[in-house]
Amino acid sequence: MSISQKTKEKMCAFYASDYHFEMISLPYIDKNIDKNNKIIVFTENNLEKTMETLLFNLNLREEKKDRIFNIDWKNNDLDKFRKIKESIKSRAKHNSIYKR
Repeated sequence: MSISQKTKEKMCAFYASDYHFEMISLPYIDKNIDKNNKIIVFTENNLEKTMETLLFNLNLREEKKDRIFNIDWKNNDLDKFRKIKESIKSRAKHNSIYKR
């Protein structure tokens, strides 16, 4: 006797604009920068321009803005995978954020 199990998976997908993604991820990024963790952002779009605009309009210290802007906001995933590999080898702590 064969019993087949049927399962239902709940799936959900949301569209978030680049600005929205940046705004909701900033508190998380801010905390991890304060802990000196390396932040790696994987994204479908190049977010440099939108992040520059966002940081210009935020009320943050210039030092903090510079540290956030110095994160690689480009969509160069292969290079970012190499960075993760290097941080694993050196046992450095890193955090990855994905936006697709």
